[in-house]
Amino acid sequence: MSFPAYPSFRPSAFFVSERLPMHWQEVPIKRAFDVTLGKMVVNFTEADVRTTRPYLRSANVQDGYLALDDTKEMWFSDEEAASLDLRAGDLVICEGGDVGRCAFLNVGLPGFGFQNSVNRARAKGKNSAHFLGFWLRKLKSDGYIDILCNRSTIAHFTAEKVAATPMFLPPPAEQSAIAVFLDRECGKIDALVAEQERLITLLKEKRQAVTSHAITKGLDPSALMKDSGVEWLGQVPAHWRVGRIGHYAVVENGSTPSRYNASFWSSDATVPWVSSGEVNQGLVTEPSEFITSDAMAAAGLHLIPAGSVLVGLVGQGRTRGMAALLMIDAAINQNVAAVIPRAELDGSFAYLALGAAYEFLRDYGRGGNQAALNCEILSSFRIPIPPLDEQARIVQIIREKTAQQSALIAEAEKAIVFLKERRAALISAAVTGKIDVRGCVAAEEAKAA
Repeated sequence: MSFPAYPSFRPSAFFVSERLPMHWQEVPIKRAFDVTLGKMVVNFTEADVRTTRPYLRSANVQDGYLALDDTKEMWFSDEEAASLDLRAGDLVICEGGDVGRCAFLNVGLPGFGFQNSVNRARAKGKNSAHFLGFWLRKLKSDGYIDILCNRSTIAHFTAEKVAATPMFLPPPAEQSAIAVFLDRECGKIDALVAEQERLITLLKEKRQAVTSHAITKGLDPSALMKDSGVEWLGQVPAHWRVGRIGHYAVVENGSTPSRYNASFWSSDATVPWVSSGEVNQGLVTEPSEFITSDAMAAAGLHLIPAGSVLVGLVGQGRTRGMAALLMIDAAINQNVAAVIPRAELDGSFAYLALGAAYEFLRDYGRGGNQAALNCEILSSFRIPIPPLDEQARIVQIIREKTAQQSALIAEAEKAIVFLKERRAALISAAVTGKIDVRGCVAAEEAKAA
């Protein structure tokens, strides 16, 4: 799609690499919008519970939309309720958390307020907060907001910072036209992203089904079966053993050397050290950080050998119970368990078995609300133990059968990256005046009429 260009430009006073159309303004956000920070959370015990109302917090403000399935309530005075209302046409912006993430309100939220992890931008005159939302997405994509909020500490995009942030400001009619254009075009891109995400989900489910069947039922469909006595396994081949991980592997975890001793984390440190976040990668090929040999000694650490399986012990997200195959020798922290196979267990088979048991392992022995596993729980978890040569064959067949799904998943992930880059580039081009979309919007409106 090609667009006409504006006839003349002038250099930006705030952004050295940008130009803006000659008739646009360049102003702090506060010139065109009122920015208001929400209310500090008040416990019900401090006020009359009969005057509570729902409020938005940063978790409710997603990229371009509101997630209202989990809202909380607190007390608002009548004055606060009137001044912290949410109307159609407002923009809500994360003050904390994922700073700068914002959502435009197409419709109002009667009865809602917002807390002090959220800023509200309300247009002055005929300006468009919808346009402002796209401008902030451009700044966020460029990394400008992270720099402004100092991401090296706890970031806050305060109302003062939002108000002082510079913006390109077209005339109100152009703001609205640009917002309408970007809504439509970004909607098309988002739909393509959603298709790729659904494809990835289906491919992962198919890959998981292939893996789970081979891990629990083996490769011979005519094999005599027996009851394993384990819920997640069901029946297994009669010649397999079923046993606790601790009988076939050493299970241990590590620790974190003192962060107060800078020498433990110096730039010349050479010992690989892995934290729990790495288990989400599947294959751990690089360390999270490097530590020194003195740090290892002080923290009582040793290297876990490559070929071991790492399991996340904590977290309410994906990490708890997630398994990864360690491809390097590395020390680990206290939030990761290492399963170091003994002679009768193949590390790659153990990795696939624990992956197949992920949902069961997360809650094993403690119930669905338990926030952590530990080495004792992991040691007692039961997995199938085929003969060692059969373990190797199962691993090989799984790799062959799932290679196509893995390749298609990688292609879909690349497509998503490309589409998101395309969306960011389109937003940037439109809100900085590199393309003139007014004619395109007018043509679409005429066609619709």
